[in-house]
Amino acid sequence: MSRRIDQNKTPDPLPGEVIESFLKVGIPYRLAILDFAEAAIPAQTTQDSAFVEAGIVAGRLLLQFLGLGVTRKGGLTLIPSREYHTDNGFTDEVKVTDIGGRFVDIATLDAETADALAHFHNGASKASAHFTWDSGHRLDFDNLRQCIPIIRTLVLTHLPSHSNGV
Repeated sequence: MSRRIDQNKTPDPLPGEVIESFLKVGIPYRLAILDFAEAAIPAQTTQDSAFVEAGIVAGRLLLQFLGLGVTRKGGLTLIPSREYHTDNGFTDEVKVTDIGGRFVDIATLDAETADALAHFHNGASKASAHFTWDSGHRLDFDNLRQCIPIIRTLVLTHLPSHSNGV
């Protein structure tokens, strides 16, 4: 269901039961997908590849949920991305702040972590979210193996402190 976005680009609040569902079902589900992907690296079968692919998509989704994106201007860089995708003043997108959490402050990440996450985000977009050719992304098993625990930790540390479903 879409929510109205006000003049400050803030969406209407989510109902409490929706927040609870994200904390008890939606986020744990995406974190479990990351766990499956991590266990399947390196992929040996089509099933392993499917787990890895799902993990890549879940990881990118979670980065966007945490308010992170990338820019390619001046070189690939991790940036804050806190705007909502809107359609005529409404959004169906949910970000961590909508469920009582907080956005990731990029300044708290060391340069190596920020660079790895930028390459993960970019590679997930280029390799999994869109068909591309010769895109130069650097998403590989090493980057995935490095980023899964980082993404998991960022999610868990940026959720509301009272969330016990995750």
